[in-house]
Amino acid sequence: MIDQPQDVGGWTEDKTEVPLAETDGDGMPDEWEKKNNLDPNDPADGTKYSLSPEYTNLEVYMNNLVNHLFPTKK
Repeated sequence: MIDQPQDVGGWTEDKTEVPLAETDGDGMPDEWEKKNNLDPNDPADGTKYSLSPEYTNLEVYMNNLVNHLFPTKK
């Protein structure tokens, strides 16, 4: 029976990273917005469909975060 963290080797060490700059509060980092020709000072561009006709710019960004988990077959 596991009663204490020590029973399973203790707690894992959490790794922290410096968050990416995100000026306008739309959920997309400034660097990614610049790379995709969006305005890092426009909070409304996250809800626009300028990168895809079917998905908002924020949805395109979020998909980009997990894209490597679903490689395409060649």
